[in-house]
Amino acid sequence: MALNRWLKTQLERLVGVQRCTLNKPASVVSRAREPDLTVYMWTGILIHVYILTEELKTRTLKSVIQTDTSTGIASLFIVAPHLLPAHNEVLTPPEWLTAIHALTSEHIYTYNLDDAEPYLWQIHFDTAGYTEQRRVVHGPPFIIHQIRYSRITVKPRSIKGFWMVADFGTSTFWKSDAQHYQPPPRRQYGRASNPSDTNRSQNGPHQQDYAQTPASRPKSRLEEAFALLGVESSASREDVKAAFRKLAFEVHPDVSQLAKDEAEARFKLLSEAYEYIRTYKHW
Repeated sequence: MALNRWLKTQLERLVGVQRCTLNKPASVVSRAREPDLTVYMWTGILIHVYILTEELKTRTLKSVIQTDTSTGIASLFIVAPHLLPAHNEVLTPPEWLTAIHALTSEHIYTYNLDDAEPYLWQIHFDTAGYTEQRRVVHGPPFIIHQIRYSRITVKPRSIKGFWMVADFGTSTFWKSDAQHYQPPPRRQYGRASNPSDTNRSQNGPHQQDYAQTPASRPKSRLEEAFALLGVESSASREDVKAAFRKLAFEVHPDVSQLAKDEAEARFKLLSEAYEYIRTYKHW
């Protein structure tokens, strides 16, 4: 299955996503690189997803994010695994990878296509002493439960600026379970390997372990709506209403301490989730 089509299916299940398209949106803006996927949020925000299968010059990366930000579009980058260093490797990362690392809260999204069901995982460049070298930490696969956007200040000189970016809201795995996680010995982890050349007989069981866990089943839109309100799917009408009112008061643009755009976006997502549950339950 092609990654972009699989990703489109996963994202369209999320509460905050209106639709996704594989075709580039109509625009008169000249772009250094066209997106592989465009995500239309219910808040009116667009997210461009770029699947990078070859090295990208840093100036091209900056041009992409400058164009997106200037037109109110958030950027999200996913890097092919054969372009990434191996787990526990110590090196000075290429400038373009360091830039993507900074744009996505100190991790890089990548993917696996060798099993029956594709999945995403991430890597982190950890500090290695007082040099510019970094130790590469690979994280476990994750399920897409959300996609979010924000404006962030990026400090590395090569990509310095105030950019509009998107991510999947994944946890900082390297601060918790990274020391205990050992990734399966997949050949595509190394930069010199071919991502399609994998020893299935040796590596297959690792993915089966993940596939058999209950967490690997993608959440339905109803489950996502309950999760967004912080209640169980068995919650009563009164409990759901109380949860919505509590959260809505915290993020309402008139009273929230968040930036107005973020508060409005969060309030709209909560409202959509609440209305979806009410409609589904016929409340």
